[in-house]
Amino acid sequence: MHIVSSADLPASWTGKLWAMEQGVQKASQLQPDYFLLTDAYIEYDISNLRRLIAKAEEENLDLVSIIVRLRGQSFQEQLLIPTFVFFFQKLYPFRLVNNSKKATAAAAGGCILIRRETLNNIGGGLQVIR
Repeated sequence: MHIVSSADLPASWTGKLWAMEQGVQKASQLQPDYFLLTDAYIEYDISNLRRLIAKAEEENLDLVSIIVRLRGQSFQEQLLIPTFVFFFQKLYPFRLVNNSKKATAAAAGGCILIRRETLNNIGGGLQVIR
């Protein structure tokens, strides 16, 4: 593991994307096959990364994303989790986003495994166009 000290946040960037962009730039020096873009607070089982890569390899996928188990601590937070998943599924129906023949795409921002060459082919940057 290597900790990257952050440069100042450019005006057109948001914090999470800027942090990931800097990590991608640093890790690109190692020419990895994949990048795992994840939220810092997510705890992974030891087999998760291996399973994500296996899915990408076996199904020839450029990007694999999962919704991690959401845990609410308060009763109100626990009530919001099914609502969040319900509306995410309404916006991005799972049967469409899991079908490579469909144009609809979605990824859960907390856990994205993407091939390095794919990220390079789409411009390499993580900046959101506004």
